[in-house]
Amino acid sequence: MAFLSRAKITSRVLSSFNITEQEFSTSSAKKLGRLSVDKDLSLADELIHLEISGLSPEQKITLHSSVSSGTSAILESFGHYVADHNGYISLAKHQSVGGDYHGIEPMGPLSFMKPSILNKRKHHRFMMKDPTKPFQINFRVFEDFIHSLDDTLAQNRFEIDPDLSISRTYVAPGVVEIPVWDGKVRATLYLPPGKGPFPGVVSMSGGYPGAMKYKAALLASHGFAALALKYFGEDDLSDDFFNVKIEYVEEAVRFMMNNSAVDDKNGVGVVANCYGATIALAAASVLPEGLIRCVACINGWSFPSGQLTYKGECLSPKFKPILLTSLSSDGIRRWNYCYAISGKRLDKIQSLSLNFFERHDISYLFVAGEDDGYVPAKLLSSVTTDILESVGHPDYEVVSYEGAGHLIEHQYYPLARVAWTFGEAHLNGGKQPFHSSAQNDSWPRILNFLSDKLETHVG
Repeated sequence: MAFLSRAKITSRVLSSFNITEQEFSTSSAKKLGRLSVDKDLSLADELIHLEISGLSPEQKITLHSSVSSGTSAILESFGHYVADHNGYISLAKHQSVGGDYHGIEPMGPLSFMKPSILNKRKHHRFMMKDPTKPFQINFRVFEDFIHSLDDTLAQNRFEIDPDLSISRTYVAPGVVEIPVWDGKVRATLYLPPGKGPFPGVVSMSGGYPGAMKYKAALLASHGFAALALKYFGEDDLSDDFFNVKIEYVEEAVRFMMNNSAVDDKNGVGVVANCYGATIALAAASVLPEGLIRCVACINGWSFPSGQLTYKGECLSPKFKPILLTSLSSDGIRRWNYCYAISGKRLDKIQSLSLNFFERHDISYLFVAGEDDGYVPAKLLSSVTTDILESVGHPDYEVVSYEGAGHLIEHQYYPLARVAWTFGEAHLNGGKQPFHSSAQNDSWPRILNFLSDKLETHVG
C-alpha cells in the first residue's frame, strides 16, 4: 500500500534553478580584479570553477570566502594567489601559496572554511537545518597577502560588498520534501523529481537530536528516495540517546518498502554515522531478509555501549568499553572509548560485536577517519576487516583515511574539528588537507555503493 493513503502528510516541491555564468566587477577601491564562476547556483557537493581576471601580471592577491550557516555563525577562509603573466588566476590550475590551504585546491575556499573569530561562540559547525533553503557563499579579493584574518587590513572585511556571491543548495530542481509522522516513525522524506520508483535509502545521524536532513536531501538530489530518520530528542521520541529499540528502525524500513515511490525489489540502503551507524549495524544483524540490502557505516561502533534491543532481546554484548573523557583548559571535551581488544583472539572479538557479519545477503561499506576524536576508528576498521574475512563475507569494503576526523560528510563540507554536542564543545578530530581529501573520496564512493547495491543508476 502506498504511504500516501496512510499517513497524514504535506509536501512541497522545491523550486528549480538555472545554471548560468556570472561575472561581477569590483566596486571598491580595496578590491580588484574580476571574479567569474561557471555556476551561480549549484548543489552542495558539486564542483565549481572560479577564476579571477583583470589583475596585473604577477600580482599578489588574497582570496577571501565566507558563508553564514543555519545558526547564523560565519565560516570563512583565505588563500594567497599570484597572477600569471596575463593577470589571470584559475583555482583549477593555479596553486595557493599560503593562507588556509596550499597547492591546487579548486574548492579550497569552501572545503577549508573555519569558524570565524568574529563569532560570539567558538567551534560552530556548518549545518543547514533547513536544507530547502539555499545558502550564499561570498568572495572578496584583497591586494597583496593577508597573513591572518586578525590583521587590521582584514578587520572590516564584512563591511565591504562581496566581489562575487554564489548560492549552494541541497535540493535539485523538483525534489519533494515530505514530513513523516506515520505510526511510530518520525522523519522527513525527500523524493527526486519524476515518477519513480526510486531506490530507497534511510539516513541516520549520531548524537544530534532529531535528524540532520541535509544528507537525505542531497541523496534525493542524486536520485534516491531518502528518509531522514529521527530516533531521539524530538517530537514524542525519547531523549535517551543510547537505548534504542530496533523495531523502530524496522518500522521505518517497512514504511519505505511500502511507499509506491520506492523501488522495493532489492530492499533499502542505510547510510549512517556515529551511533546511528551502530544502530544500522544492529538492524542489519536482526531484521528479516529482504528489508536491508546494504549499509554504509561512517565512523560507527560495531561494539555498542548502549542498550539495543529487538523483540525484547538485548543485542548489545556484555562487554562494556571504558569511556575516557577529559576537559582541556580551553573547554574542549576530549573523550574516547577504550576497547582494549587488540590482543584478544578473533573468536572472542566476534563475541563482542553485533552479528551483522553473519548476514551475507547484506553488503557493507565502512568509512573510517583515523583521527576520529570519538572512536578508535583505525583499530575498529582493522577488527571489522578481520571479522568479515574470517566468515568469508562475500561483499564488503573497509576504507580508512589518514588524518580524517569523526564528521566525514559530503564533498566540500567544512571540517568541524570541534563541535557542540550535548551542550559542550567536543573534539571530533580531523586535520586538513587529509579530512577534505577523505570527503572528496568517500562521498562519491558512498553514492556509487548505494547505486550498485540497489541496482539502479542515479545522477
